[in-house]
Amino acid sequence: MLDGPVVRQAIVRTFVGHAVQTLLGHRIAAAMRDGRMPGHAGSIIRCGVTANTQRTSNLRTSLAGMNGIAWDASDVLAAGRARDFIEDRALSIRGGTTEIQRNAIGERVLGLPREPAVDVDIPFRDVRKNVVPPRGGNGQR
Repeated sequence: MLDGPVVRQAIVRTFVGHAVQTLLGHRIAAAMRDGRMPGHAGSIIRCGVTANTQRTSNLRTSLAGMNGIAWDASDVLAAGRARDFIEDRALSIRGGTTEIQRNAIGERVLGLPREPAVDVDIPFRDVRKNVVPPRGGNGQR
């Protein structure tokens, strides 16, 4: 299994992704310290870390084969791999969704215009919601 070209390519892609992320992280951190990049440039690092961590987790689970989804209760390594796989999905949400981080990069680092918002001058409580209100007084529709 490990000697197949697709598997080798996935392993190398994961390894290179982590190496690039480490170097990019050092470069961005230095530029932020020197004032050459805004503080929101850290969102670039966060998006990269999320993508690389999830890629690694996917690879580990795939390489484990059936043990990636079902394992003996005494197999601590397999249980840890499964826990990591599940927790790594939360990286896209924790600390601001990946989409929010990308918006911050676009607007505050690259200087792109904000996405158009039609409700910018409406209080949040008055913003139209995609919820169908209940019809009856007892919570029935």
